[in-house]
Amino acid sequence: MESEKEVSDEPVDEDWITRFFSYAGEISTEEMQTLWAQILAGEVKRPKSFSLRTLQVLRNLTKDEARVFTTVSNYVIKTDDKTYVYIGNYMDSMRSSLHDFEIGFDDISLLREIGLVQYGESINLQIVSTTKSITTTFFQIGDLILEAELKPAKPTINLPIILYTSIGKELLNLIKPVRKFEYVQKLAKVLWEKGANVRWGEIEEVKEDGEIVHTPLKEFPSFQIKF
Repeated sequence: MESEKEVSDEPVDEDWITRFFSYAGEISTEEMQTLWAQILAGEVKRPKSFSLRTLQVLRNLTKDEARVFTTVSNYVIKTDDKTYVYIGNYMDSMRSSLHDFEIGFDDISLLREIGLVQYGESINLQIVSTTKSITTTFFQIGDLILEAELKPAKPTINLPIILYTSIGKELLNLIKPVRKFEYVQKLAKVLWEKGANVRWGEIEEVKEDGEIVHTPLKEFPSFQIKF
């Protein structure tokens, strides 16, 4: 495969450059300086990747807030038009399924407070079956892909989710998720219990048009999905 082009022919907006160096000059910790360097490299490579609003949020982001964002982002799921985290049960009594992965209600509330995610009882991912054909939904979770097939006339599947904002999605471009296979198993189990047939594979390449190249899909062994 040809090496990826590192610099775009499109120039970076001058106002963006001015704002970037003004904000970046205020950063003193090495960890956060590295984050700002990634922002600049990403914008040079693909202008308009990071908005001025994102720079404003990042300017006020603390190390602890960045750590929480990175931790939660290990559980990000992408479908055709959404970027989110599956939370299982809605946050009744300050608890959700994310507690199984050491992510607390306070962590999610913090990310909402700084404008990176949103959630609520009405924010769900729906998988709706048709009357005649199988409905197939693909979930991209880090370097894994999950396929859920819902047979005709099956009940609609509702998955409570935490939805990333536009700023959150821009910052996600800086994160390389760590594989969390137990989380994928948990989502697969929920889909299976709701009537979907579920398979998984490893992602080999994501093309510029969004097409995902992956290994042959495999069934979940019963000892994995029925825990």
